[in-house]
Amino acid sequence: ADGAGLVEYFTGQTQKGKSFTALILDLTVPGGMGGEAAAAAIRKIDRAVPLFVASGYAEDPILAAPRQYGFTDSICKPFIKAELAAMLAKHIKSI
Repeated sequence: ADGAGLVEYFTGQTQKGKSFTALILDLTVPGGMGGEAAAAAIRKIDRAVPLFVASGYAEDPILAAPRQYGFTDSICKPFIKAELAAMLAKHIKSI
């Protein structure tokens, strides 16, 4: 539902020894923790997991420079499956 729930889930799964191939976070979550805060919390737990930010706010500085905010890459909504697949393939070698 929001970034706080994701951070809680990620923390619990990581403590159980589970790993994640990647996470895609929405930049803005009305009424909840958005992607920027969630990414900062996740980076305290795992510096290596690929984090991708998605947003419909194309002018947001986070989309222009995702690495400066703890993300691996960004994608602007709406996107098509081929754009998502290309971004993931660029950063995740097992795809």
